[in-house]
Amino acid sequence: MVVADQKTIASIDAEQALLGALLFDGGILDRVETLVVADDFSESVHGLIFRAICEARRKDRQSGPLVVDAQLSSDPGYREVGGKDYLQKLAQNVPSTVGAPDYAQIISDYAKRRLIVQMAEETAMRARAGAFGDTPQAILDDAEAAISGMISGDANTEDRTTALGAGSDVWIKEIEAADNTIIGPTSGLRELDTKLGGLKPGSLFILAGRPSQGKTALALNFARSVCVQGYGVHFSSLEMPRKDLWRRTVADFAREHTAVPYTILGRERLNETESRAIGMGCDGALAMPLIVDDRAGVNAGQIIASVRRSRRRLQAQGVKLGLVIVDYIQLVAIERKLANNLSYAIGQISAALKQLAKDMDCTVLALSQLNRQVEARDDKRPNMADLRQSGEIEQDADVVAFVLRPEHYIEKEKPEGETGQDRVVEWQQRLSKARNKMKLFVDKHRNGPTGTIDLHCDIKCNAVRDKDYAYGSAKILEVA
Repeated sequence: MVVADQKTIASIDAEQALLGALLFDGGILDRVETLVVADDFSESVHGLIFRAICEARRKDRQSGPLVVDAQLSSDPGYREVGGKDYLQKLAQNVPSTVGAPDYAQIISDYAKRRLIVQMAEETAMRARAGAFGDTPQAILDDAEAAISGMISGDANTEDRTTALGAGSDVWIKEIEAADNTIIGPTSGLRELDTKLGGLKPGSLFILAGRPSQGKTALALNFARSVCVQGYGVHFSSLEMPRKDLWRRTVADFAREHTAVPYTILGRERLNETESRAIGMGCDGALAMPLIVDDRAGVNAGQIIASVRRSRRRLQAQGVKLGLVIVDYIQLVAIERKLANNLSYAIGQISAALKQLAKDMDCTVLALSQLNRQVEARDDKRPNMADLRQSGEIEQDADVVAFVLRPEHYIEKEKPEGETGQDRVVEWQQRLSKARNKMKLFVDKHRNGPTGTIDLHCDIKCNAVRDKDYAYGSAKILEVA
């Protein structure tokens, strides 16, 4: 059997083309950074150059030959290939910057091939050695785990291992100083924040429900609360255009002064009171450090790249990214080869979003639609089984919550035709009792309690508040 030399499992042309494209136009990094990492390059000096380009972009600097050369000028391997002259040659001989993602994919594929060969050789060596206690099953299990991790992992393969106690001096001080104060961004809903301990960085929060139950309204209220606290928000809206999100947010802020349905904004003339409230609502919405990406049909990699761009924009303004919202998970584009296995495909997306939460050190709130089985129940109460049939996403989630507005279903039950007055009265009483009420069922909480939370929801104004909330008490952002 002939074993291929690892150096032959590579495309030097693709590596040079990608580096040349990045040196020519640093903005291309946003399109390829989820596809390839420095260790994927077969030539160590190419990995060194790629890492220098990434470092320059992280510092919001240009990544042209002069800047990269300044970072690498003292490296012997870099000087050996020609230093700045080599960089300029790469930048001048780019076949096409449009093909950068294709070059990155070629490099990543070859890197995986080399890794497979390496793992196969290591597995063969273990099998031949037959060390005591190293059973065939153990060898197979380790090989399977390594290959599975390579296939399911993302482009971020840097060594993140560290001792359990690293940084414990800071954590111990936090424990000693604890006073029930929530550290970090919160949802702005008292009972939910008490139950969850706020919107914890690194966590994936799945918010699920049927259409018209208030998922987007609740997500936008989370965004408003996080922004008021001084954090930034990235909103990936795959269904709703940015203008519609704007109207809802303005109406939410305006609700502190008077109720103006977002559906009439830009369509009906407002009276003086409404105009004044909307003006203040516009001020609040304008001041929000909230970045919206309303492209439809994007995949998980494109969402992640967009979030990274948003984080850099916010950091340039001195604002920390606190929340990422994806509305909604079933609209994230999937590969054609996975079209017949939707549950698995959505599970892959949720795993990517969980990793994004950890990498960005923020909460990722992913909205999810549920199947129609909910409609067949008398109480319309969603549960985990409904989510599971929408894809195995609950396994990655730290929190899974379901939203329900009973008012929506009761409105649809209005007696029609010749019906008894008693039925009409009974329906009116039920509708009045359910008016402006929302139920939030926290059915999974990896690190704490679950339970049902009753909320106030003025859906026409996109306003979700605590059940005993008094309008006019909210802090309103002001334009600087």
